[in-house]
Amino acid sequence: MAKPAVILDFGNVIGFFDHARAYARFAARLGVESADLRRQLHERGFSALLADFETGRVTSADFARQTSDLVGLEIPQGEFERDWGDIFWPNESIVDVVTALHDRGHPLALGSNTNAIHADWFRRQFAATLARFDALVLSYQIGVMKPDASFYQACTRALDRPVTDCVFVDDIAENVAGARDAGLAALLYTSTPRLVTGLAALGIETIARNS
Repeated sequence: MAKPAVILDFGNVIGFFDHARAYARFAARLGVESADLRRQLHERGFSALLADFETGRVTSADFARQTSDLVGLEIPQGEFERDWGDIFWPNESIVDVVTALHDRGHPLALGSNTNAIHADWFRRQFAATLARFDALVLSYQIGVMKPDASFYQACTRALDRPVTDCVFVDDIAENVAGARDAGLAALLYTSTPRLVTGLAALGIETIARNS
């Protein structure tokens, strides 16, 4: 019998992140407070711009230019990508879970709402962990974001498994609900020990260090 496939979100599951790191770097270049910069960006339509970036409707160069124009930032593309991209740090406790799932033969996919700059950054930073995944399903590449049902369908297609053989793990309740609505089993990630318990309840045994 084929083992269940597990699809894991990236942000706040595989790796933690904080957009405030990027806002602080941009603010320092402008000599303003980070909170003020963030407020200005969102008042001027940044959320819609970011959604376009994370669904592949805007290129990295256009995103950098349009974001910079919103606040009067003058910055070379490479420096923008470094300032925007370097916002992640590892969730060390999840590594043993990923390794155990891989070693026990469970197909693995990453299912992430993300953009080209962030994905390029975390694929380098987390290369050893991501090497254990069979597929990376990234919103900017497929043109749709969670919790749209077609996102979860893209994940199951990438693993060539029916939805009933897949478990989706995400830290956002809306995305978990979307996975369940699409026919997958789904778990809300709040901590690695609770994930281990939740997977075990679905018949998926793992090992993990305490956190």
